[in-house]
Amino acid sequence: MALDGILLHKYKLDIKAKLPLKINKITQASDHEIIFHCFAKKKMYLYVSLHAQTNRIQLVDDVEIKSSLSTHFLNLLRKVGRAGRIVDIQQMGFDRIIKLTIAGKNELYEDTQTTIVVELMGKYANMIIVDENNKIIDALYRIPPYLNSKRILVPTATFVDVDSLNKRNPLTYQNEPADQLLELFEGFSPMLAREFEYRIKNNEAYHDILNSILTSNTLYVAQEKPTVFHAIPLKHTHYEFETHDLNDGLTYLYNSLDHKKRINDITNNVEKIIRRELKKARSKKEKLEIEINKSDDAAQLKEFGDYCYMFAHEIKKGAQQFTATRFEDGSSILIELDPRYNAIENGQLYYKKYQKRMASIPHLQKQIALSSTKIEHLSQLLEQLEYSDINDALEIRDELAAQGYYFQQKQRKQKHKKKISLMKIEFDANATIYIGKNNLQNDYLTFKLAKKTDTWFHTRHYHGAHIVVATNQPLSEALIRLAAMLATYYSKARESSSVEVMYTKIANVKKIPQAPKGMVNVKRYQSIFIDVDMDIITLALKSSTRT
Repeated sequence: MALDGILLHKYKLDIKAKLPLKINKITQASDHEIIFHCFAKKKMYLYVSLHAQTNRIQLVDDVEIKSSLSTHFLNLLRKVGRAGRIVDIQQMGFDRIIKLTIAGKNELYEDTQTTIVVELMGKYANMIIVDENNKIIDALYRIPPYLNSKRILVPTATFVDVDSLNKRNPLTYQNEPADQLLELFEGFSPMLAREFEYRIKNNEAYHDILNSILTSNTLYVAQEKPTVFHAIPLKHTHYEFETHDLNDGLTYLYNSLDHKKRINDITNNVEKIIRRELKKARSKKEKLEIEINKSDDAAQLKEFGDYCYMFAHEIKKGAQQFTATRFEDGSSILIELDPRYNAIENGQLYYKKYQKRMASIPHLQKQIALSSTKIEHLSQLLEQLEYSDINDALEIRDELAAQGYYFQQKQRKQKHKKKISLMKIEFDANATIYIGKNNLQNDYLTFKLAKKTDTWFHTRHYHGAHIVVATNQPLSEALIRLAAMLATYYSKARESSSVEVMYTKIANVKKIPQAPKGMVNVKRYQSIFIDVDMDIITLALKSSTRT
């Protein structure tokens, strides 16, 4: 459920109370997410999502991802926001349209005032930059004249507000029919209109309901269906509601809704690329196995060559076939001949085919082994995507790009190498659990960060995360069980029972030469069979941080 105009009014007031906001930086997290990095007594972020289902604007204390995405629209936005301040925010009545006023400087350091229009209109959500003369500088999604002659959104065109459809301000209600609120007033979503209708029929006053929304600081989220939420409990749904702070609740709610959408947008369909390469690798392996099976016929080619030489005196040039009798068992053997050559030359042709077939076997075996390694590696990446967060998925994309599976646009060279971030859990004062959730993290954790005396955990028969317990003390049973549960949870076996997890000292874990990152050999290990306890996992992950 997207924000309606009345709930948006609440978030507008929250932003207005923090103005003016100094703009330090503007970034674009994905195709539809713009983030203003601001400062007003402390760091904060004005987050704008223009996704069809989760479009919104709100102030947050932190953002899940910092992106280096660069677009033409973002460069223009940075230009007008350079050293600027957000000095005003207005809502068009109670409609889902917000106007941000940015006071800044141009190239000549003259004062400028630019309007950023944020239209949170579902699948038509858009962001438009408008100058002081009401001319459009640019729009995130342009609308040329041949698509809409009444409202053109292209550079230099005059900006025209969205048609209000003659809807009235909801504060001007005068006993209109309760079932016509959606058609008559701004700010109502179908869900909220049904709630008003339900409450009015149950003898609640319209203005009392509206006032309870406008004065509420609580977000009510349905337990059965988290996409149903509002500043008041929606009684007509008959759901049970849990309560959150109005601003923090929206962040909590949309973080889970945005998770997969953002992964797909930022990683540019990494899963699709992996599946495509996996299909190609499996097809190649299948063809190679067919070829190597043909090598079983190599002995027969040598036999044909031998008989051509042995019966050379009987085989006449021009013959197309010859039947000979095997010396071993007296059975007949039919030999196909090339009529252009005599018996000796036909025998040489069979020997050449035999030698070529035998010479190809080592090459075919090598290619089958490489294809098997590739299939295992890609299957591992596919499984890792299932439990990846945004940063993990970006690292998987970088790994694919480094291996040539994925084309990445050239970016400016970074002065410092990108640091790999790991999830860690402080078990107690003496023990820390580190979790590597993809191949880059696994390689860094196991062979660079961990000490030889640290303990390494991994599922025995499944791809999964490398878990390292760093401690100078002997491992307690509770610590071993938690580390084993984490290894199982971050693997394909998370839904299985009695999963075997091996654990050993880092000194016993070795890289496989020429294998992809993350693949290892283990010399000696112990095993524990574990079932995942989600209560324990949830509690542990709540206390996790990033390195």
